[in-house]
Amino acid sequence: MAVDDIKLVLMTIGVTVGVIGLILTIRNRIVDHKENISVSYATRAVLVGPNMDYAGIVIKVFLLNSGNKNLHVNRPYLRTPYKKDGFDQFEMISKEGLDQKYPVKLEPGQEHSVEMSLESFLRSVSYLKPYRRIRFEVRTSNGKIFKSKKVFIRSFIKQRELHETLQAKDV
Repeated sequence: MAVDDIKLVLMTIGVTVGVIGLILTIRNRIVDHKENISVSYATRAVLVGPNMDYAGIVIKVFLLNSGNKNLHVNRPYLRTPYKKDGFDQFEMISKEGLDQKYPVKLEPGQEHSVEMSLESFLRSVSYLKPYRRIRFEVRTSNGKIFKSKKVFIRSFIKQRELHETLQAKDV
């Protein structure tokens, strides 16, 4: 009977260690494979020269790898609210000034940004009504999509009007 008790204790210890090992393995897999990219945007006025002359407005799209894994991201694009034949319509961000080749490798904590002029941006979405909302998106090389918050097109139009009135006052 003592041998059976020892076998039972050893079997219980083996099963307990096995279950704990399985739980820790699953937990480590979940923690180690977190992928997250924060997509945000901002507008700013461009001032050039020694007199800080106004040169226009640019929209800058920021991509921040806030996960703990290296990711390869493709060029950011603009998602419009329209569908054609059941498929969402996408607008690629303007290629002006894009010397960067994509996909770009982002290490954890690294940031990448893409700039485009506000005028070219508004020309590319001129078919949309001002009350429509759009968002910037980026796709990783493994197919995962990360999105920015939605924004009204009219907010970009108001930014342009504001900068035009400020420029008219300065001249």
